Amino acid sequence: MELFLNTLRGLTPYPKVRQLNNIFKNKLDKLKVHLILRYLERSKALEVDLQGNIIWMKVLEDRRGSLRGTAKFSPEFKEFVKEFDIDLSSESDST
Repeated sequence: MELFLNTLRGLTPYPKVRQLNNIFKNKLDKLKVHLILRYLERSKALEVDLQGNIIWMKVLEDRRGSLRGTAKFSPEFKEFVKEFDIDLSSESDST
């Protein structure tokens, strides 16, 4: 799936659905291309118009570090992780 998404993001403009088998000829078989495409459509990660053009792809956000950026840590937890040299300094001290 990662190969599929990264390849499509690198193409400008997005290809037609019928071109996908040629794009992934040596990397993915036709069944995998079809299944991945349909999964991404159902999950609303990409949109295909009635003419078979891929017209939109969801921008996937980088989720690394998102817990630290959104979580509210208790003062006790902050003290506990200090002994493991984990830096929580980017989190505001408004907890």
